[in-house]
Amino acid sequence: MKNIDCCGIVVQLGEKESINLKSGQQKVRKYVQILDDTMHSISLTMWGDDLCDKNEHLKVGDVIAIKSARVSEFGGKSLNAASDHA
Repeated sequence: MKNIDCCGIVVQLGEKESINLKSGQQKVRKYVQILDDTMHSISLTMWGDDLCDKNEHLKVGDVIAIKSARVSEFGGKSLNAASDHA
């Protein structure tokens, strides 16, 4: 998997939600759609209470920078951000 740093404008925000993992554990996630300066958008999933809580103030129109987001190609390209991805 490849990690990238990126920056974009928040164009859509999902709610923080808890999901059940295959391992039986639960994890918190939040979806954010961002738009870059080329007018292309991508879905960013924030994983974990720490990251979701640090970004709870985000609103549509805000600029967000993501360090070491994992590029995923499951069902199309998307980004995953978590504190353990660095």
